[in-house]
Amino acid sequence: MNLNNLVKIAGSPRRAKRVGRGFGCGKGGHTSGRGQKGQNSRGRVKLGFEGGQQPLSKRLPHRRGFNPRKSDVAAISVDRLTGVSDGTVITPAWLRQRGLWRRRDGGSIKIVGGRAINPTIKLKGVAASASVRKMLPKK
Repeated sequence: MNLNNLVKIAGSPRRAKRVGRGFGCGKGGHTSGRGQKGQNSRGRVKLGFEGGQQPLSKRLPHRRGFNPRKSDVAAISVDRLTGVSDGTVITPAWLRQRGLWRRRDGGSIKIVGGRAINPTIKLKGVAASASVRKMLPKK
């Protein structure tokens, strides 16, 4: 067995090509794989540089004060609760059963004002605006 008979093992490390060291090193001599002339052939270009245009990182709004998150409160108008019988307890399950609220509409539910509401109903697990709380009897 000689060294020239050895088979290379898959995944074994390989020497990198020494770019720009003449024609004998395996990757061109004259331009070294950088093409002809131009900014990229002459040296490093700063990461993110866009040829004088304002870079994307500077065009985007900064973190402080920029909050694109939408509110996770689903508002349901009192007008949609018309025809509710006396003594009904309004819960998220009750609203979902009648198709007034879906879980993807938001995490919490708030009943907001409008017309008059039946004062005998009760809210459980549902928030209410100040105007709705005035219409309901105090506990």
